[in-house]
Amino acid sequence: MLKNSGFRVEVTIFGRRMRRTPRPYSILESTDSFQIRSFRVDAPSEEYVWHRDKETREVEVLSGEGWRIQFENCLPALIKPGLKFTIPVGEYHRVIPGATALICRISFRNVSAPNVSS
Repeated sequence: MLKNSGFRVEVTIFGRRMRRTPRPYSILESTDSFQIRSFRVDAPSEEYVWHRDKETREVEVLSGEGWRIQFENCLPALIKPGLKFTIPVGEYHRVIPGATALICRISFRNVSAPNVSS
């Protein structure tokens, strides 16, 4: 059963209730080692939250104009097509929307951190 309650979606699977906040991206391609994601310009700003990931991620910006990445205790940095950068495991960060859809190739490194949400 799927129930939309504001910004959260509640799903009941086998009698177990799970809550999930919608994500501001869609997955265009996915393998065990990488995903190509398209981030929406029109997503509500509440969906672009500070978060940290369970593994180190290598990001390559494929397209998108005006987007920025911000790491904890740092000013936002402009990201452009062709840029490659690393998001270390467990480091708080957020994406700040730009003018056009952002498409990135995100490669996952198998370096996990305990108790970190993705």
